[in-house]
Amino acid sequence: MMLTVSQAVKNGLLRDGVTPYSNVDPILAAEKVMQGSFIFPYVGELDVSKNNEINWQPVFEDNRASKELWFYSFVFLDYLIKAYVITSHDSFWEKAVEFYYSYQNWKTATAESNVKLFNDEHAVTNRSLVFSQFLHVATKKSDARLYEQLGNDLKNHADWLMLDENYVYNNHGVMMDRALLNAYTQLRELSNSMIINVSPSKLWLEKALFRLNMMIEKTFDSKGCCTENSPSYHMLNLSLFGAIDSFLRKNNIENASFNSKLKLALDAANFMIHEDGTLPLIGDSENKASVYVPDSLHKGKYGVGFFPESGFSIVKEKDFFLTFKCGGSSFSHRHIDDTSITLRVGGLDFICDGGMYNYDNSNELRKYFVSYRAHSGFFSEQASAIRFKDFKSAREMAKTTNLISDKSFISIEGENYYSENCKFKRRINIEKIDNEKVSSILIFDSFKSSENDNWKVQFLLHPDVSIKKSDTGFVLKRNSISLFLGFCSNSKFAVNIEPAHFSESYLVCKKTSIIVVSGRTCSLGITSLISVL
Repeated sequence: MMLTVSQAVKNGLLRDGVTPYSNVDPILAAEKVMQGSFIFPYVGELDVSKNNEINWQPVFEDNRASKELWFYSFVFLDYLIKAYVITSHDSFWEKAVEFYYSYQNWKTATAESNVKLFNDEHAVTNRSLVFSQFLHVATKKSDARLYEQLGNDLKNHADWLMLDENYVYNNHGVMMDRALLNAYTQLRELSNSMIINVSPSKLWLEKALFRLNMMIEKTFDSKGCCTENSPSYHMLNLSLFGAIDSFLRKNNIENASFNSKLKLALDAANFMIHEDGTLPLIGDSENKASVYVPDSLHKGKYGVGFFPESGFSIVKEKDFFLTFKCGGSSFSHRHIDDTSITLRVGGLDFICDGGMYNYDNSNELRKYFVSYRAHSGFFSEQASAIRFKDFKSAREMAKTTNLISDKSFISIEGENYYSENCKFKRRINIEKIDNEKVSSILIFDSFKSSENDNWKVQFLLHPDVSIKKSDTGFVLKRNSISLFLGFCSNSKFAVNIEPAHFSESYLVCKKTSIIVVSGRTCSLGITSLISVL
């Protein structure tokens, strides 16, 4: 009976914690590689062969950054190594070795190879993990030349990862330090056992621990909410730091404990996840987490989560889920979304944010999804010209100012500073029937300025929501659940249903609709009513 990857790790045939991807079956992908077809995480199949050999400098026309990231991560080597260990078929191993020496020849012969290889810290991190797995398996074979070369490659990558000039102060940096710790412990074991003549530097360990203790404080605010503006990245960082904590314990490496901060982050995660395990599409989020999320983390966990430092306010009830995003301390994975809401009723999304689509900021759809146009908030049209670089710090963009909560009533307040003339303020009142079921949501939006400003109140709808106009507003229906949405204001306004886009997973884009209430004035007060019918 064929082993599974997890069984191979448990038996020591594969090294634990060094798989740099999550959404590709390595065995199936390895079989594709043997047929000349290369499948990559997230970006799918890419044409990277030339004359039946790998083209080490492929040219990608679109989504170039993501495609180059995964190509230069060398995940196809990892597929082949895992397939060899699982199946014991030598052909997988022979192909991996063939590709590795092809890479070595290209690296030696091509002047710009170093630029391609060390252009993206994420790719360098991933590639170091692939080399680590390759080395782990190679040392069980009698090819000293191969594993000495792999050991030197791993050392060179670790030296690069250690340099602060290459470091990125977000989850990529955490992944860099995790890879650095892995390289240190692996080369320490192998050199101490005199299996290879490549020794690690103690500086790798010291640098990784120093940065990780800094990064856990930077990554999670004082209440445990991730500062990277996205439920997806909350889950990823929680998983990363949890794995690093386990790794340090397993390898008897002393370190200041992550426990207190991880406990807060676990508690905050309760609010980030819908009852069914999906995620709201805030910031660079997809509806499914990229890491394993146990049911115990989110099922039956209700209440109000208030994280003003990171700009998140969340109301989670059995059949009701509302988020309010306003403010934050970081630009990482942030969108122009301050004052935006998402709303789920009866386990179904009604009002959403648009999602992320991809990470290629030159892509027109990506630009749309990051912009205010793909969010359900209150905005000045000046938001179309907003650039993160225009702000000295992320905190200057917006803030959540207050939250009041009791059994029958919840009120949340925040404001964005996208207009040069004034603050755009939003207050959300949530009222309950008999202290239990939410009956209505009142959203009060306002500003006062010495100059006229073009303003918009937006509600981006899930693609499965139907819209029916009534005399006083709109009826939003999805399956058997209906909501009423209506407006009143002290100023003239227009209401339009406009085409929009929705992306709940990477590179998937669906058509949907957005209800846009708009006008032009120097002083505004407008109320939006949402009630469950």
